[in-house]
Amino acid sequence: MNPVRGATARLVGWGGVAASVALILRATLGGDFSIPPVRIPGAWCLVCGPGWLMDAVSNVVLFLPLGGSLAVAGVRAGPAAALAALLSLTVEALQAAGIPPLRSPSLADLVTNTTGGAAGALLVQVAPLLLAPTRVVARRLLAGWMAGVLGTLALTTVALQPPVVTGDPGPWTAARSPSTHAPGYGWYGGVLEEVRVNGHADPPRGGGPVVLVTSGRPAAVHVSATLRGRDPRAYQRAMVFLHTPGDTIPYALLSQHGRDLRWELRTRGYAWGLFTPSVRLRSALPEVAAGGIPPLRIDAQGGNGRLWLAAQPAPDAPVHHVEAQLSPGAGWVLLQSVVRLSDPMAPVVRLAWYLVLLAPLAYWSRWVGVARAVASVALVVAGVAGAAWAGGLPLPDAADWGSMGVAGAAGLVGGWMGGRGRSGPAGRARAGTAARAGAPM
Repeated sequence: MNPVRGATARLVGWGGVAASVALILRATLGGDFSIPPVRIPGAWCLVCGPGWLMDAVSNVVLFLPLGGSLAVAGVRAGPAAALAALLSLTVEALQAAGIPPLRSPSLADLVTNTTGGAAGALLVQVAPLLLAPTRVVARRLLAGWMAGVLGTLALTTVALQPPVVTGDPGPWTAARSPSTHAPGYGWYGGVLEEVRVNGHADPPRGGGPVVLVTSGRPAAVHVSATLRGRDPRAYQRAMVFLHTPGDTIPYALLSQHGRDLRWELRTRGYAWGLFTPSVRLRSALPEVAAGGIPPLRIDAQGGNGRLWLAAQPAPDAPVHHVEAQLSPGAGWVLLQSVVRLSDPMAPVVRLAWYLVLLAPLAYWSRWVGVARAVASVALVVAGVAGAAWAGGLPLPDAADWGSMGVAGAAGLVGGWMGGRGRSGPAGRARAGTAARAGAPM
């Protein structure tokens, strides 16, 4: 090994460690935490709240760069996992001490953070085999990753379906819920007027959230309301809360985040510990909480794989709205709670998701031949379209297809550049033996 190259790698590795630790501390100890206190999971839980699987995946991904950077710096997988566990334990201890407020320590975080650190180190250790495989290994990698991609598309399609709800077989009905407060969210400080849900009118009550129990979960939900003022608190406050008999978890929720409006519909993935898809209309609410504020007209619709949210601050004012669709390629929505479908960063996260799914397939096609590469691409395209058709979801839009094209092209370029002059680990070993023996190469 070249000593200069080894020293450079260690320097880069330790720089990555510093950046990873800074990112972890910002994500785990940052003060921007918008979950209502009543919904914070108990301390040192192993299955923490409804989004436990989403949290687990997020924690593993968060600690992957730390483990990888430690491996580049020369630390093996075992010690890297131990260092990740030590950092995670420090964070959980600080959270247990109330730093920052409204955070809860958990055993689940400790386990998944440690797993992420170990996985990152292992990925760096096996990187030579993944970056320059033999033809046989490349075929196996391609087949295994293809199965994983198609399985991910199928599971995403199922997860985005509406949950199975056993309701009244008769006409859909809605009535005032026995819960005066939105379960898990508390009281709402704004005043909602003229609330309608799928044509059902709920009389104004002078303040607080509108909590309705319905006879079943309809395929499509349409909520319209007039709002005066808003709740002054920063974390999420439920405005319109719809649930079915015997279930206090909302299947449809219109809520406030500071000055933002948020609209979400529960999907089947919620029962698996995944996140609920939502859209957010930024700065839709007035800057002040009360006093001489004109009524705000809100319109929220969802169903059949689509979400729509609009607000009109005055009768003659323009309507501000966001809309999004849930195609089989929207699996990234279910695995994190930071970026919404309607956020400005959504295209970047979507591209990153397709890079994870498709770039390795295109990369390994460099070692398996053109025919298999073309077949892999065709199978992915058919899988995306077929999953949407089978699940009743919208077909991918132009942005989805564009992201897939960029991801595939990036993989092809990477494979072409990485494969020049390489024949895999076995080939390099044979070349090295021939050179030492003085044989022509």
